[in-house]
Amino acid sequence: ESLLATTHARDEIHEVEVAFDEDGSLRGLRVDGRRNVGARLAVFGGGPLFTALGVVPGPYRWESVRGVGRLVATNTMSTGAYRGFGQTQAALIRERAVDLVAQDLGIDPVELREMNMIAADELPYQMRTQIQLDNGDYRTALLRASELIAEAPAPPDDGRTRGVGYCSYVQMGGIGPSDANEAIGLQIGGFESATVRLEPDGTVRVATGISPHGQGLETTIPQLVADELGIDPGTVELVHGDTDTTPYSAYGTAASRSIALGGGATVVASQRLAESIRAIAAEMLEANPVDIELGDGRATVAGTNVDVAIADVARRAWQGFRLPDGIDPGLVASFTYEPVSATFSYGTHA
Repeated sequence: ESLLATTHARDEIHEVEVAFDEDGSLRGLRVDGRRNVGARLAVFGGGPLFTALGVVPGPYRWESVRGVGRLVATNTMSTGAYRGFGQTQAALIRERAVDLVAQDLGIDPVELREMNMIAADELPYQMRTQIQLDNGDYRTALLRASELIAEAPAPPDDGRTRGVGYCSYVQMGGIGPSDANEAIGLQIGGFESATVRLEPDGTVRVATGISPHGQGLETTIPQLVADELGIDPGTVELVHGDTDTTPYSAYGTAASRSIALGGGATVVASQRLAESIRAIAAEMLEANPVDIELGDGRATVAGTNVDVAIADVARRAWQGFRLPDGIDPGLVASFTYEPVSATFSYGTHA
């Protein structure tokens, strides 16, 4: 039934040409891709091919890149989005091409990759496909992978031949901002929101629009909040999946964006809440808010033993007693995070 009635993953053919110099400098990359979208165009039928051609330059300098994508209607089941959304295909195309160049020139594949990689001090770097990479150290990841391979024990002498392959990549995720989504025809926003509430008993409730289902967000988001507020992560409850009580999420959980955007919104909301906690604690301790440090569940005047429990600060806030000017009763902060660009992770597999 799944083969007959559910969206399939990758069914593509790519013709690739590479221009390079005799010294191994990569000059140009041309990719002509065709994707089988089946008898019915799915919601993301062409999206993975579009993305693959956008990120195919990867961590290397290319003087010229050209990508042409064609969607082909057939009599098979539809294809659509699946794990990586075209970026796995881009890595295969690019890294296979780089290996073939190294083989043709008789250059070590690691050496060829390293000499063509974008250096850390060149970032931010705009690829020829107009995508701007924000940060990274691609060479360090490559060289570390090479070191680990060199340090590995010798394989057993069992008659089998073994080889070593390398794949360096840059992974684009955290899709946004909203205007960029509109520009590429994606009719949903790119923002995420969070609300952080310190309860009168000192516990914290975080309401998020993203949906945890195996990513570990019930652990990581409370850790982010606890770091900002100086409290035990065990006192933080993550509220999600209830549209009556959680913020609106335009995009939801996809594109490796939950912790980057949902977590980012939570961090800023927590920072705003921490400012209010410091202001109230400073009033209670007759100190300056800038001198208040949060940690171990207490608000402490820096350099002294003068402190107050954050739970007591919360109680004072909800009572509304003797609050500083500009601070409303209660301790609640919200933030909507509209990213300025996508996020980029990177690595080398060997």
